[in-house]
Amino acid sequence: MGPVTANRKRKWKIILLLALVVAGVGAVRASWIAMNERSRSQIAVIGTLSVDYIIDPTDARWRAAPFAEDFDVTSSSTIILKNGNYLYEAGPPFPGGPFSVIRVNGASPDSFAVDTDDTLLTVAGGYFGMLDSSGTTVDAVPLPGEQMRLAHSALKGVIYLYGGAPGDYRLYSFAENGAFRILLQVEQPIVSVADSRESVYVATATRIFRLRHDHAELLLDMAGVNAGGPLSSVAVTSEDDVVFFSAGARVYALRGAGALSIVNNSGGALRLRGETLYVLDAARSLVYALHPATSALFQKGTQ
Repeated sequence: MGPVTANRKRKWKIILLLALVVAGVGAVRASWIAMNERSRSQIAVIGTLSVDYIIDPTDARWRAAPFAEDFDVTSSSTIILKNGNYLYEAGPPFPGGPFSVIRVNGASPDSFAVDTDDTLLTVAGGYFGMLDSSGTTVDAVPLPGEQMRLAHSALKGVIYLYGGAPGDYRLYSFAENGAFRILLQVEQPIVSVADSRESVYVATATRIFRLRHDHAELLLDMAGVNAGGPLSSVAVTSEDDVVFFSAGARVYALRGAGALSIVNNSGGALRLRGETLYVLDAARSLVYALHPATSALFQKGTQ
C-alpha cells in the first residue's frame, strides 16, 4: 500500500486553553551561582505527579558539552544519551546509579534508539545498523536519504526512520525481517515519532498526526496557538488514551479534546516507558522522570 498523504485528509483543530506560567530566576553576583543551579533543576509539575531527577545542572559530568536531541530508555530503565561526541548509559537508582561510556568503534552515531529487545540501533554516515557489545556497527544498510533519525517502537521487531528534503518529509517503518514501508509524507520536517500497539503519532513543529489502519488524521494543530514554543516531541501511553507532547519549555497531556499543562517550566525530548515519562531538557541540562504518566492526570482533584 502506498504512503498516506496527510494533506489530503480532513483536518480538525483542537482549541487549547493553555495556562502559561512564566518564571524567571536571576543571579547578579558570583556567590549566587550555586543557588541559581539549584533553581534551574526545580521542575514545576501538576498535582500528584512526582519527579525523579536523573541528571541535573549540578552534575559536573555533563558541563563540558551539550546534550544531543536523541535519547532512549531500555526495559530496565537505563537511560542512553549522547553528550558531546560520546554515548553514555545511566542506570537506576536515580540519581547516583551506575554510569558508563558506551564503546563505539568509529564515528559517534547521528541518531539512535533501542528496540523492544534493548538492541541499540544507530544511524551514522548515512547507514542504519546495530551496535554490538564490542562497539562495532554491524548489519549496516544504506538509507534512502541524509540526516535520517530513528525512533523506538512498542512493536517487537519494528523501528521507525524519518527524514527527507524540503517539502517532502517521510516516515518509514523498518522490520527485522527486512520489510520497509513508507507510512507518511508531509511538507514540514518531522521532529518526533511515537507509537502504541494501535496507532503511530507523528509530530512536526506545529502539528501532530495520528496513523491508524493506514489512515492519517490531524490530531492536533498548534498553528497560531501560543503554547510556549514549537512542538519538539511526542509520546503516547500503551493504552493509546493519553498523548504527551512538549512545546517550548512545557509538557502537555492530551486526552480526547482536552489538554493539560503538566510541566510549566521545562520541556524537550519525551520517552514513555510503562507509567513513567522521561524528559530530556537539553536547554537546562536536565533529565528527569515523571510518574504516573497515565489518564489519572485527568481525574478530578489531581490538577
